[in-house]
Amino acid sequence: MTNDATGVRTVAVVGRGTALWLTGIALHRAFAPTGLIVRLLEMPSLAHPTDAYACLPDLANFHRLLGIAESDLLRHADATFSLGQEFVGWTGEDAAFLHAYGEAGEPIADLPFLQFWVKARTSGLPVGIDHFTLAAAAARHGRITASVADAGLARGYHLDAVGYEGLLRRAAAQLGIAVLADADPQAQVIDGTVAAVRTSDGRIVQADLFVDATGSEGRLMSLLDPAPAYQPSTSPCDRMLRATATALAPLPLYSRIAAHAAGWLGLLPLGSRTAVVMAYSQDHLPDEAAARMLPRLAGVRLGSEVVPTGLAERCRVRPWVGNCVAVGPAACAGDPLDATPLHREQIAIAHLIALLPVDRAHMVEADIYNEEVTAHQRRVSDYQAAHYRLSARPEPFWKAARSCPLSDDLAWKIELFAARGMIAEYHGESFNADSWQALLLGHGVFPRSYDPQADRIPDAAVAARLQQILGRIRSQVAPMVTHEAARAAAMGVG
Repeated sequence: MTNDATGVRTVAVVGRGTALWLTGIALHRAFAPTGLIVRLLEMPSLAHPTDAYACLPDLANFHRLLGIAESDLLRHADATFSLGQEFVGWTGEDAAFLHAYGEAGEPIADLPFLQFWVKARTSGLPVGIDHFTLAAAAARHGRITASVADAGLARGYHLDAVGYEGLLRRAAAQLGIAVLADADPQAQVIDGTVAAVRTSDGRIVQADLFVDATGSEGRLMSLLDPAPAYQPSTSPCDRMLRATATALAPLPLYSRIAAHAAGWLGLLPLGSRTAVVMAYSQDHLPDEAAARMLPRLAGVRLGSEVVPTGLAERCRVRPWVGNCVAVGPAACAGDPLDATPLHREQIAIAHLIALLPVDRAHMVEADIYNEEVTAHQRRVSDYQAAHYRLSARPEPFWKAARSCPLSDDLAWKIELFAARGMIAEYHGESFNADSWQALLLGHGVFPRSYDPQADRIPDAAVAARLQQILGRIRSQVAPMVTHEAARAAAMGVG
């Protein structure tokens, strides 16, 4: 028995890019068996051939729910695998650390591994925490399992933006989702709700629920909420340059995020090219100077086109107003640090699936959606803000970045870890304790002490366990294959 009499029966997703396609496909896959009709109104894509995404491992699970095959990603989105992100120069010119997507060590006597590593490190252990992380060891050696099912490696991706959108567009077509193209759709608002959307040639799109995926302009939301409240911005960068470069060989298994005097530069390895993104503050580095610096900072041969764009962090406190939900940059846009753009979209879509209204006349789910999604987005922003706060670089940009206000939650998280190596985990966390400890340790926050319960285990027993973990990781990495071989196997080549 269904709630057809009162529930949402039609959803119209209006917009462009990944937010449009991912939302439409997810809603269709989740609710088409219940009779829900999903219509997409597609605006022209803003994706540029220079654009690419770094993606967290959670996207692989999302793709499985959407029916997106990994082999298709590799073929059509020029995808490569990612086991993490390397941060270079954030705490000094020669400093580097790898945020690997995986668990560091394993619990000992039901206590977190980190507590024993901190104790051993203070006693002279010369081995960093990443040596106890399988993903980090594999990435450093340029090795990965031939199949995602082979071993416990959580792998993300690097994706070509144009190719990825094309793949999603074809997936929507194969599912039979109705798509209407229009360059300039206009919302019609009555009594605080979207009554319909009118296309340029006069066609009318009606629905019980609308999704605004129109990008930072938020065409629908701007009419419903013309003076929105935003979460405090955590990024000191307000400009980006995007470019493309020749492919890296051998293909790295991680992206490289290098700090520079007024921001950071990222290299994202793809199958046939390298995507380059440079984030910076215009107050500290004019656009012309940034463009001149880009080739030297990238260290790879760039193509002829460099694309400038603004970088404004704006996350709505109320992404659901009336009968309209904002997804993608219409809801939350900003710093792409830490592979977060598609992750932010995934957060919004997953909550929309969980809270699809049961009564189209009284969408009581909006309040809890706004509370939950805003909490998740705030945790993502906190993770990004920690990079800027903890950098030790001396330049004016970085001094200003360190002076930006922190949320109380982030300030306490840093202090608690500095005191005893414990991660405070709040509601809505996207990054787990292993990711937080990789970030904090990588930026030089070493705990002053450790859990005294770790003293219950004899030092010799702990040392033997550490050696056992290192040996097991070496034995797991040894039979792995190169990045190129793994891609070929996943595509069924050779």
